[in-house]
Amino acid sequence: MHRISRLRNPDMNMAITAMRCALPVLVLLATASAPVQGQTPQPETTPITVPEARALMGYPPSAVNMVLGGLEGIKVAIWDDGFAGIEEWLKANPKEAKLTKIIRLKPGNTGTHGFGVYRVARQVLGDAEIYLYDALNAPDVPELIADMKARGIQIVNASFGAGLFPVDRSIPAVERYLARNHAAVSKEELFLFFAAGNTGAQVHDFEAKAQGFIFTIPDLMVPRADSKTKMPEILRVMPVGGNINLSIYWDRRAYPAPPFSIQVSPKNGGSLAYLEGDEKNQRLWVFDKNGAKTEKVTRISAFGRLDLDLTNVPNEEVHLVLRRLARDNAQIPMRLHIKRGHIPGSLNGRESAHLDSVADNPFIITVGAIARGPDGKAAPTSFSGWGTTRDGGLIPHIHGPGQIDLDGNVLQGTSFSAPFVTAMLVAANGYNPKNILERVSDHRRLSPSVPAEERSRWGMPAMTKLFPPALRRIVGPTKVENWSHRIDDKGLHVSNTFTRCCMEGMTYNPVIELFRLRDAGGKTTAERVIDPATKRVVHVLLTKRNMKKDIEKEPLSFTIPKAALPTEPGRYQLRFGFFMKAWKNSTPHRPHEGGAYEFSLN
Repeated sequence: MHRISRLRNPDMNMAITAMRCALPVLVLLATASAPVQGQTPQPETTPITVPEARALMGYPPSAVNMVLGGLEGIKVAIWDDGFAGIEEWLKANPKEAKLTKIIRLKPGNTGTHGFGVYRVARQVLGDAEIYLYDALNAPDVPELIADMKARGIQIVNASFGAGLFPVDRSIPAVERYLARNHAAVSKEELFLFFAAGNTGAQVHDFEAKAQGFIFTIPDLMVPRADSKTKMPEILRVMPVGGNINLSIYWDRRAYPAPPFSIQVSPKNGGSLAYLEGDEKNQRLWVFDKNGAKTEKVTRISAFGRLDLDLTNVPNEEVHLVLRRLARDNAQIPMRLHIKRGHIPGSLNGRESAHLDSVADNPFIITVGAIARGPDGKAAPTSFSGWGTTRDGGLIPHIHGPGQIDLDGNVLQGTSFSAPFVTAMLVAANGYNPKNILERVSDHRRLSPSVPAEERSRWGMPAMTKLFPPALRRIVGPTKVENWSHRIDDKGLHVSNTFTRCCMEGMTYNPVIELFRLRDAGGKTTAERVIDPATKRVVHVLLTKRNMKKDIEKEPLSFTIPKAALPTEPGRYQLRFGFFMKAWKNSTPHRPHEGGAYEFSLN
């Protein structure tokens, strides 16, 4: 059986000009390189149209119109980079214009990636209201998330973030980075479908092995052709457009200063550049053809990396050597990220998902990209980021189509995957979509040849499980049980227990309302009891936040003050409901079972 390993074209680990979460189209190097010894090119996924993407996701043909129609009134934000062309498009498409709100465009941003995501999203999100936010250089993440919440947006398709791949993901720099985004979405309880990133073919995670006075990079370094040299292994890099931009990370907690330096040489010998660092700064020396050097000193990254950025380099192969400075360990964990340039061979892509994904959050779902694999089944694209969270859980959580043929143009990126998943979750209103996805997803439609670590945590959602009858069976009933009451000098004290699936991280407000029951003409009617002091319905509202995946028989206690109780004796009823901050329901949701309790006042 042919084994798909990343489904990666070895020429796809080229550099991308900007550290960004997604790209409209990945451009391959014009000059292909022979694979490194022992490595063979792997087949690549092929783009699919939107109807083909739906079929790959398991949409029954009869479900398409039902899903599109069910999205009316749902508010979704696209938080992406580059919406150039959107205003002209909406002028030419007035029906879409009525359903689309441009909230923020960055002046001077000529990128079109966000516009491409919008076009795909509009096809799969039907009549949903779509709000557009340009994410270019956005320092005001908490403010933007608060703005989305204030507008009633429920789900965000987010595609932004820095290309950061630290070896130790618990260092203070990572904590600070995560805190900004994670705290904001948790505070506002806004659901983010976050693109896993397009760096799967740009990252290589490895254990650097000491070999004399150098470190080697397994699977990428090759023996130098000149047998007389004392450099046993080198890393070959081909500049792109005369530029090389790469970073090598190390464990900064273990080594405050870089335990290696980088020596760059032309293929035929000599010196091109030398890079080293201490605890505060990195120093790059660049040598011209006459041997003269220029020095550039920059602050060293708090994430623990050396950044090699060379411009105006001849477009000829250069050789990199990692000179060993630490002598205490024969093996040191490192991570390579190439942003511009080409390394022959296949980078392994481990831990290539964006840094925002490495800590689980109830409101963040990381989405990777799939397309059609060689066997016709769904398979992760070579560019889709993947890895693990800090506690070992697989990321991305879920996969969606991310290699789309739209009107003959191929749009590639994990950003395009989220709208397909969002469209499938219209039935999940009132629940945490992340908890629902865990219950309705599986790996059945993924190619069996995809390695286990790259299959994502849950696979792909099964559309048939999201149909209301099937979903009701999966989530089970929302129940109120164990009602009881007592009356004393302070008022009416009521207690019960509450059970509901899929509420992780969500703030909810249980409420009881008091009704008077009257029998007349063989019928029982219920009328709300009005508090004479407030002129409002007698009720009690609590505030709770659930940090588990499900609410299981949560004990609740309510007290109606004695002054608010009616003096008329007879039969009364308490009705239970609940509001949810995340979904902003204006009328209370009602439980499936046990939502009413009768008692008497004498």
